[in-house]
Amino acid sequence: MLRFTWFPKMIPTLFSNILIFLVISHASAQNSYAGSGLTDDLVGWIGSLPNPGAINSKLLSEDFATMGAGFKAKSDIGENETLVEIPLDAAMSSKTAGDSAIGEVFEGRKFNDFQALVLHLMYEESDPKSKYSAFIQTLPESVDLPFTWNDEALEALNGSRLNDYVLTQRGYINKDYEELFAPVFESDPVKFPKELFNKEKYVWALSIVLSRAHRFSVPGRQGTIPVLIPVLDIFNHDNVGGRVESDSEKGVFRLSATRAYKEGEQVYASYGQSMGNFELLYNYGFVLPANPEDAISVNFKVFDDAFAEIRKSMLKALKLPQQASYLVKKGQALPSDLLKTLRVQVLRAADFDKFPLVAEGPVSLQNELETLHQLLGTFKALLNRYPNSATQDTELLMSEGGLERKLAYSVFYRRAEKTIVEDGIKNIFELWNSLLLAKFTEKAAPAIF
Repeated sequence: MLRFTWFPKMIPTLFSNILIFLVISHASAQNSYAGSGLTDDLVGWIGSLPNPGAINSKLLSEDFATMGAGFKAKSDIGENETLVEIPLDAAMSSKTAGDSAIGEVFEGRKFNDFQALVLHLMYEESDPKSKYSAFIQTLPESVDLPFTWNDEALEALNGSRLNDYVLTQRGYINKDYEELFAPVFESDPVKFPKELFNKEKYVWALSIVLSRAHRFSVPGRQGTIPVLIPVLDIFNHDNVGGRVESDSEKGVFRLSATRAYKEGEQVYASYGQSMGNFELLYNYGFVLPANPEDAISVNFKVFDDAFAEIRKSMLKALKLPQQASYLVKKGQALPSDLLKTLRVQVLRAADFDKFPLVAEGPVSLQNELETLHQLLGTFKALLNRYPNSATQDTELLMSEGGLERKLAYSVFYRRAEKTIVEDGIKNIFELWNSLLLAKFTEKAAPAIF
């Protein structure tokens, strides 16, 4: 049976992640970026709404080492069991922004759904009488996302693709503030006083929306719509955590368990399926050690040479893209489509008539050698970007006294990225050795040119 109720927080007795806890230094182990969790005021407000929603009485609010506020199972929870139902009118979105006291601000201005929610949150946070006050008071004072790090902290990501993304992200963030938000604040200093509406407050609201909003697809619209949902944002993430869905008929957002939980286990939500540490650190400011979804991206584009159009026609015939990013995942074989596209890329003009063989495997020893050599060069270039090795990262993680939080997460992330590249190099040599050992017979394909 479900009911919306409040459970007092307990002193944590189990660490949700022993490895992370041991690596992060004691001084930085307490997560001050997770907010205050489930409070009496929040429970009271949700319960006072016309459609009050519900929380499973088997859930217990708790603080977890390095993760902060979350929930654990007070007793066994079954797979597919409803965990929480939150009324739709408790949530914040671009729609509620348009219906709010600042709705007219968005008329004639190019605010997208995300940006509108950021400004909406800023305004509601500035109003002590806001409808959402009980929810906003549970939000953290800061969120430790990489784009907020100083240059010294960001140095730990040198060489990684995340470092490139963060630097690009900073540019977009500054541009949005200068071109969208600052003009709004300057246009009405009475409604938007400078002490409450400034760059610092903007960064806070942006960080909250980035790290805590759930995203939903809306029929007839491209992309997803971000929504801040009280209580649901308290659950910590796991890739196989609970699923969130919108039930318009009942008027609630519902979180359901995707697996069974034993008494004492932390209960998770999934912030998104198949998220590696790149996505988690970039958007949420944390990592999962030994994350099975970790991957690196290998970009492909047809050479711009005299045979470019011919190669494009080959790829089209093979139903392969002319430009793509392929994910090389931890512990998995090299993507077959990546190898196929590279085989076409390096195919010599004299062998163009053999391109249909790409669909089956290697075209020839020479073609496969050049394919693997090109991929090997890409992987080595990725490794050479880093100032140190995966082995050195492992030694750093084992440092006596642990590491500061940002550094620990950065090292976990970059070590995983390097390990995937190193495994990819091993896979290349294994493929080549297997090919040499196999009984390889050249096949002829019908000429089509």
